[in-house]
Amino acid sequence: DSFSRRRPVHPCHHRQQNRNKHSHRMSDKDSSKSENTPPTPSSSNDRLLRDAIKTAVKSTNTLLASLEEITYETSSSFSSRLLTIGRQGRLVATKAYSAYEQRTEFGPQIVAGSAVLFGGLMALRRGKITGALSGVLGGSLAYGGVYGIEAADGLFPTKTTKDDEKEA
Repeated sequence: DSFSRRRPVHPCHHRQQNRNKHSHRMSDKDSSKSENTPPTPSSSNDRLLRDAIKTAVKSTNTLLASLEEITYETSSSFSSRLLTIGRQGRLVATKAYSAYEQRTEFGPQIVAGSAVLFGGLMALRRGKITGALSGVLGGSLAYGGVYGIEAADGLFPTKTTKDDEKEA
């Protein structure tokens, strides 16, 4: 009798009531499950994944540490060699500067040696005329380097006009 007096339930409402009953049952199972049951495959997969991540991080840190050490050793040895080369270069530069300051003492020898060197090399390779012209060019460049460009201005007289002669 009591069954026939009940009000009919819409099918959607009936499903909703069943869901609520099942979800309540699931939550009861979940609480007891975490306490007494062994780990499920998904939790063991999580553990494996965490272990794999830990291993990867540890190996990456080891690799980065070794690379940092190698980089430090390489840069420190490079720096020490660079400092040694810099000291030697400074010594050579000071000697070259002192020789440059004394260039006028040996001017004729430098000019003649440059002319003979350039002229001789070109004469052997290209012929007498080319060698002679190269010797003149090499000697002229050496003269300009030893005595400066201003000293070479007096070597070649320029044409003067009558106005320039009156001013002089």
